[in-house]
Amino acid sequence: MSNPPALPGDRHVDRAKIEAYLLHPVASRGKAAFFEAYGFTRLRWEQLRDALLEHAAVGRLDEAVVSPWGTRYIVRGALLTPDGRQPPPQLCSVWQMDHGDQGARLITAYPD
Repeated sequence: MSNPPALPGDRHVDRAKIEAYLLHPVASRGKAAFFEAYGFTRLRWEQLRDALLEHAAVGRLDEAVVSPWGTRYIVRGALLTPDGRQPPPQLCSVWQMDHGDQGARLITAYPD
């Protein structure tokens, strides 16, 4: 069995993905409450962006699925939090590199 393709080193998280989705009280479908419980806020959205980028860098790549649109990567592991919670919460993040792109973008993240 071969290893999945590596998650690209060039990754980005759009501000709107955090403010209008992950930390939005309605659109997040409960994810906002999870992230807020660990000290993340819409006012300081950069903290969640940075934590998600770190999560992708050090987390465990569980799966890479190639589709007609690109490759989707599923990463699992600890999420560093603004309040330094120990043990840190476990998170699953999903990233996608569309065909023709050089980097991967965050699709979603949720408790694992």
